Amino acid sequence: MTDMKALTEAVHEYEQTCRHPDLPAFEISPVYDTHTNWDTGYPFGDRAGCYAFFDANKKLVYIGKASLSHILGRRIDSYFLRSGSSPSAVLKHQWESPPRYIVSIAVTKPYEAPSLEEFLIDKLQPSENSRGRH
Repeated sequence: MTDMKALTEAVHEYEQTCRHPDLPAFEISPVYDTHTNWDTGYPFGDRAGCYAFFDANKKLVYIGKASLSHILGRRIDSYFLRSGSSPSAVLKHQWESPPRYIVSIAVTKPYEAPSLEEFLIDKLQPSENSRGRH
């Protein structure tokens, strides 16, 4: 089972093996709970980067990216319906393991997001990502 610690370790591995050592470290957000934080903005929502969805058991289920003209907040929001009557997130689509928690990774330059996403998918093999599965 891939958890939040494994995600953080994989991000640090990417920084050490795939990036120039003079570049600043990526910023990794605290855990965002879609059941209790729904009325607040997503961590690093106004920046480019990657996001990781975890299920209710805090198992990694999906990794995605927001790069170039996209920002994390809009990209993450595309998975959910906003409802004034619901205190928690409502998913737009059926998931085998519905996401509950989100961790965002803000990148220094938008073009870094696709490379980081590919690395994380290959390394961590999230269950809902069809790309890169071994």
